[in-house]
Amino acid sequence: MVDIAPDMLEAIRARFNYRMQTDPLIKRLGDVFAAGGGTYEQVNEFAVRAGEILSGAYRMYISEAELPGGRMWYNIADKVLRPTLQDNFRVVADAAERVQSSLNAAAGVGLKAIRPVEPADRIQNLIQKISKYERFGDGEWLLQEPIVNLSQSVVDDAIKRNLDFQGGVGMKARVKRMVVGGCCDWCRAVAGDYEYPDVPPEVWQRHERCRCIIDYTPRKGSTERLRGTGRSWR
Repeated sequence: MVDIAPDMLEAIRARFNYRMQTDPLIKRLGDVFAAGGGTYEQVNEFAVRAGEILSGAYRMYISEAELPGGRMWYNIADKVLRPTLQDNFRVVADAAERVQSSLNAAAGVGLKAIRPVEPADRIQNLIQKISKYERFGDGEWLLQEPIVNLSQSVVDDAIKRNLDFQGGVGMKARVKRMVVGGCCDWCRAVAGDYEYPDVPPEVWQRHERCRCIIDYTPRKGSTERLRGTGRSWR
């Protein structure tokens, strides 16, 4: 049996790279980041678009007609999805790290930006889940919105790691979760300002199609308790 994975991987990577180089939003945000500017809200916007681009490349080159027996077998998923999801991780992680470095410099914080960690478990779970479907069409949804959600999670992880690091050394460290559009009751309940270390785990969670924005701006100085913002989760 001919191994279709190498050609499929090459085509998806070429499409992803081309769109990342030519997409107007990606180009505009990339210029902002390269110039030493940007916010985490913009990094989240970048991550959403990158996830959409990767998902579009999957739709273009993966179909039941192309797959042996119409199924996304584990070995194909491992050879095609894992490296392309890692590609997406790297471009989003690079953007987050660059913006965190710029934010640190603007705040006069002499600390190195902490890079997010590859979501290896989530990638593995996706590969295992999609390979269990006997027909690719039944599991194709996993290569749509979940890809965008996974891309956003890289930004969330960058914020969490830098918040924990800077708060852990005694700096003022506040994170803000903001709702977007007609969000659900759950998202409205966890929205607000929080100060390290009183940040509940729910702040970092996202449901499908969640576009809430998590933002973090470092502040030079020692930790102070917030009054009248956020809520107590103790």
